[in-house]
Amino acid sequence: MEIRYKKRELKSICENYGKAKKEHGADVAERLFSAIDFIKAAPSVIDIRNYPPFHFHPLQGNKKGEFAIDLGRRLGFRLIVKPMNNDGTFSNNEQVYAASALEIVVLQFEEVSNHYE
Repeated sequence: MEIRYKKRELKSICENYGKAKKEHGADVAERLFSAIDFIKAAPSVIDIRNYPPFHFHPLQGNKKGEFAIDLGRRLGFRLIVKPMNNDGTFSNNEQVYAASALEIVVLQFEEVSNHYE
């Protein structure tokens, strides 16, 4: 799975453990880097969608079209992503949950955030 980043600052956090730890704490940094390793190794979004600890789910409201990956329910943090099609367009909810989701091999990271703040 290819990973792209919405912002340079987010890329810095996701590629530098020390920065992630400073920004969000050791527990969140550990979960984030474990999630990133899993995502990189996943052949398609189907594997990410079906991995129970992620509780992968679509978001609503002003975040419609984005999906959340839990970084630990008790931590309250999540990784917000947007799956992309091979042609570079963002995938919609129906595409992500269809059999053709095998073709979705790119995730754009939107943000790492505390769901409850």
